[in-house]
Amino acid sequence: MHTLVEYLKDKVAVGTTHTMGDQTSCYLLPAGVAEAERLMRIRDVRLERFDIAANGLISAGMDDFPDCVVTVRDFALSPGAVILYTVLTPQEIDKAVSYLVEQKLATTLAMAESKIVAIKLTPQGTICGSADTIDVRKFVIDQQAGIKNQFNVFGNGNQFGDGNTQNNTFGYDPNQLTQFARELLAAANTADITDTARTRVTESVAVLEGELAENSPDPGRVRHALERVREVAWETLPAAIIQAVFTAAGLM
Repeated sequence: MHTLVEYLKDKVAVGTTHTMGDQTSCYLLPAGVAEAERLMRIRDVRLERFDIAANGLISAGMDDFPDCVVTVRDFALSPGAVILYTVLTPQEIDKAVSYLVEQKLATTLAMAESKIVAIKLTPQGTICGSADTIDVRKFVIDQQAGIKNQFNVFGNGNQFGDGNTQNNTFGYDPNQLTQFARELLAAANTADITDTARTRVTESVAVLEGELAENSPDPGRVRHALERVREVAWETLPAAIIQAVFTAAGLM
């Protein structure tokens, strides 16, 4: 309790007075009143409750980094499932779990009686969870917008897709590298980094995609472009994002 009180005092949400017997009495300051009123407003709003469930599940997964496993029952019993003295219902939590799986932010780790009882965050899920403020719905919207803008980078007829094939002479599957490039761009678009850093990532990835778009990619140039992407990523992106994206692509 003392730790919580000190935290709220740092946030200028409460003030304290000391009584006889060295007991502490707390009272709300204007910021605390505003936060209490905000919680009261969202407590009964269905969409806000969904956001709290989804964001809380991602946060719980990041607390278990790098395994990033969440047991649904444990989350339901945690403070993350509580909104101003009300608790998220099992149905609300199940709906948020299903959404995370559908949006590929998590994978199903275990099921019981046709219900998901444990999940594991995907690389995209860890990227979402690496933000200073976790906002699952905004992350999904931004990611979808970013992916839509990543298919016609060069505008010269060289397209990446399931119907295109290229000779692999440089040690990596071109389709694998193409997917890796898209994942890294999506991460850069949503990560909490400066515009300059985001531009550096985008430019380095564009060079790699340009090499992969050639009819016969030059192995040396592809490796050089990939190493440059790796170098820029380490200089600009959070370590958790790098580990998630590069590991998923088999490049760690």
